[in-house]
Amino acid sequence: MNLRLGILVAASALSLPRALTIPNSSYTAYDEVVFVNTDVGYAAGTSWVLGIPNGPMFYKTTDGGKTWNPRGSTSGIEPRFLAFSDTSRGWARGARTTDGGATWLPAASFSAIHFLDAKHGWGLRDLDSEVVHTTNGGDTWTVRSRWTPKGSVSRIAFADTSRGWMISGAGAVLRTTNGGAVWASHPTGAPDTLYSLQFASPAVGWVAGDGGTILKTLDSGKTWARQHTGTTGRINCVRFSSPDSGWATGERVLLQTTNGGSAWIPHPPERNGSFIFGSSLFLFSGGEGWIAGGNGLLAKITNGAVAGLVAPKSTRHFRAFANKHGMVRYDLPVRSRVKASLYHPHGKLARVLIDGLQEPGEYVLNASSAASGVYILDFQDYRGRSVGTIFLP
Repeated sequence: MNLRLGILVAASALSLPRALTIPNSSYTAYDEVVFVNTDVGYAAGTSWVLGIPNGPMFYKTTDGGKTWNPRGSTSGIEPRFLAFSDTSRGWARGARTTDGGATWLPAASFSAIHFLDAKHGWGLRDLDSEVVHTTNGGDTWTVRSRWTPKGSVSRIAFADTSRGWMISGAGAVLRTTNGGAVWASHPTGAPDTLYSLQFASPAVGWVAGDGGTILKTLDSGKTWARQHTGTTGRINCVRFSSPDSGWATGERVLLQTTNGGSAWIPHPPERNGSFIFGSSLFLFSGGEGWIAGGNGLLAKITNGAVAGLVAPKSTRHFRAFANKHGMVRYDLPVRSRVKASLYHPHGKLARVLIDGLQEPGEYVLNASSAASGVYILDFQDYRGRSVGTIFLP
């Protein structure tokens, strides 16, 4: 994704000579956010630099999310999910840490893990089509059952050591009452793919997926009823802090309920001028929590609202020439608030070139109205900031 931004008109509407493209800032597209306790939490995703994936990243907070710091990166490992049994032992897809995320080493490939407590957990090993179980916090795992075909099951959750559920790729939910040894399939009636699963009690649970789908069960997953969400967007994650209070997020989707999903209240699907592409939610029992997703989205949920973005961002520096017309071309992949300013080398503001919301598209930033010379161009959007020297003819 190359960022191109325009001050007056889209580049497609102009016949322009070749223009300079300024490098984008780096950011992380988050796949998961989890907390071990109210202070210690982790977020995982993929780092992007100049629109190119730059490997997985893991962030850790030890102060309840006030600050997030890089905690190690592992080439070739997919951080599609995170699970921790305590503050030291954790898993991502194809990786494991035993030191709180300081180092990540290759490990057996899980597609999902759910810990009921610090000792008891269940995992899906998709390569071997196995449901495995641990009673010692993940030090060892034993096979409880297998399924076919491979790759047909995703997400797993348990309400106690006996009762658990998995999502089937066929729009069904699998249920066990003996700790995962035997599973029974229960169709949900969902015509689309399901991505998320959670139970607030042994009887009450939800699944969510494509087409704005959220389904609820009141009988431990035997039968399911569709809830009205008011959206057709893909819902990647649904989470509840109690049988009544919950959130759901996905592609341009952010929903909240205070009555178990009888009514889902939409929140504005953008933050700081950028659309929400939510991937993961984590909620504490009191209702506070976190949302993570694409475009560097990592934000706190408190008092029924989503706080401002707190994702770690970086500043990219560059040195470049504008073309002879003073044009700089950009592209913008999502709607975003954009600000671009020219400064004199001694730091005095020369002029603000743009400051406002822009739709996705190709644009041209026109700096030709400034006098010839050397300037500092400060460009900001949802991915962070690019700052550098620019020479105007």
